[in-house]
Amino acid sequence: MNNNYLFRIGPLMFILNVQHSSIGYGYPRIFISFPDCSYVNLDLTLGALFPMSEADWSSWFDNELVSLYNIKDVNKKMEEAGINWPELEKVIFEFYREYKGE
Repeated sequence: MNNNYLFRIGPLMFILNVQHSSIGYGYPRIFISFPDCSYVNLDLTLGALFPMSEADWSSWFDNELVSLYNIKDVNKKMEEAGINWPELEKVIFEFYREYKGE
């Protein structure tokens, strides 16, 4: 079973994907789209970051995506997936600012 949530914060677009095992354990990943048309897969189970192609990113739109329109809903879904989103969001945007040279 997969749960997929789409949301945007500032210039970045995110997809939270949580795959569930047959015993109910969740394996969360966050896919991130950057304004320069680059994409990454942040696999929180493996603790690894993988580059994605545009085709890989776009393929997720073939799945059922639930759009989240406010940060309260984002925080709730992240918490359900075992993710401390406020802290992870800080890290993601700090890397993004460094990448942009700010």
